[in-house]
Amino acid sequence: MPTTYNGIGTHYYGKRNLEKEQGQCEFCQNYGELESYETGLYFVVLFIPLIPLGKKQILDQCPACTQHRAMPLSEWMEFKENTIQSSTDQLAQKMDDPDVAIEHLQTLSAFRQWEEAKQLVPAIENTHGNNVDVLLYLGSWYDQYGDGGDGDRCYEAAFKLDPKHPGCQRAKAVTLMQQGNLEEAESMLEAFKPPSIHYDPLLFFMLGNSYQSNNRHPEALAIYDQLAVDNPELATSDELRAAVKISEKASGLKSAHVRQKWFFQQGWFITLVVVAAVVGFILWAAFLD
Repeated sequence: MPTTYNGIGTHYYGKRNLEKEQGQCEFCQNYGELESYETGLYFVVLFIPLIPLGKKQILDQCPACTQHRAMPLSEWMEFKENTIQSSTDQLAQKMDDPDVAIEHLQTLSAFRQWEEAKQLVPAIENTHGNNVDVLLYLGSWYDQYGDGGDGDRCYEAAFKLDPKHPGCQRAKAVTLMQQGNLEEAESMLEAFKPPSIHYDPLLFFMLGNSYQSNNRHPEALAIYDQLAVDNPELATSDELRAAVKISEKASGLKSAHVRQKWFFQQGWFITLVVVAAVVGFILWAAFLD
């Protein structure tokens, strides 16, 4: 990464072909809008660019920690061209292989070749529309890069092909939550409860939040409580605590297994401040005597 000291050192200037994508930073693990772009590296004095040191491709720059990967732009363009060409050649040799088709779509998406990717997706669906795993992947691709409506259509087609497939049931449950069919979604998720190997706390947290957003706070608290029982480490998480606090306030009920931080409960924080002030006053008075 560029470094400067008292305005002297190296610095990036300019952003061309900027691409943004929601993702997780590989360095600080935070989620955010990662940026990839072309830029110039310069030697700077008082942050004024004086000597160009080459063009760079920045990959997945994190908005939180600003860390990223970088490589010379010429090397990046060569790598990109060779990778896409190799993937294209492999697809041409194995047109009927769904795995190869998906790999090519992944390659195009990774290099932000959106026009080519958008043309490939319907072709994959037409050729492999009876393959459940392909439909589930295309659904997730549409959710991330395209039209959520098309994603729902792919998920629904996959579910009709194999309603017992865990991936299909998961997608169906999420769709039901989005549609407000919460009892049906909860019923669908029965098969995902512990000790199921497909158990995912995030699914049940989504269910709790869906109940909450529909002003069904007792049901939301029941889901949150069960999450804390099944995942004791989550009982102290700020995200779960914040959700529980909203439903407790709205319903007048109390969670049985999720507690807010002790010094914010029942006036303990205020009591602690008052006690500290009294002790300080006593010590100050003793010092004056």
